[in-house]
Amino acid sequence: MSTPGFRLSESTTPRIMVVDGSKVVRKMIEGVLRQQLPAMEFIGCETGEEAKSALQSGAFSLVALTESYGALNVEGTTPSRSSVAAILQPVSLEAMDALSGIAPRPELVAQTDAIPFHYDVYDLRIPAGYTGPVKLQYLAYAAPSQVSNAFQPPVKGIEVYDWTVGTWRALPTAAPGQPQRSMSIDLKPGELAAGVVRVRAQEQNTGVVNSNLQLAAT
Repeated sequence: MSTPGFRLSESTTPRIMVVDGSKVVRKMIEGVLRQQLPAMEFIGCETGEEAKSALQSGAFSLVALTESYGALNVEGTTPSRSSVAAILQPVSLEAMDALSGIAPRPELVAQTDAIPFHYDVYDLRIPAGYTGPVKLQYLAYAAPSQVSNAFQPPVKGIEVYDWTVGTWRALPTAAPGQPQRSMSIDLKPGELAAGVVRVRAQEQNTGVVNSNLQLAAT
């Protein structure tokens, strides 16, 4: 659709008023008019009262009133107030040159459905660009044989996978008398392959181990 032309001979700088309750609509109309009349003086009014006051300021070349299109409907109803929509989009690092302050998020890749403890397998990936050595940090709990029957730790055990021989290595637990303890261990040859460290946790609820499971620079 072509934009209609405007011919206003009474003034070299036309004054145009548009009355519409929507600020967005007024701006759209102003944009269309300025394509044909770049030197115009545009006055946008939200209400009739504003328009009456503006008319006292002098003559206008054009006065236009537009029809309202109504409020925006959300799921068939009119919102009671304005709001802001937020979209959550997970992001991940593709490259880095240091692990300082960076904790690659564990990715759940497999699980069993045993009760009360089941196995969850997580991959921790190191983004391309980092070539230094890493340690595995985790929160260790006391072994079930070392605690009273009244206490069941949320994580029964943690293991790291050796990609070379295809076996799991059990990681140290907390010492007797310690409900939990932060641990940091060196990875052995074969436990890091193609930038991936695989960990298996025997836990009561999926994701419990994730709160402290991460890779760190040595």
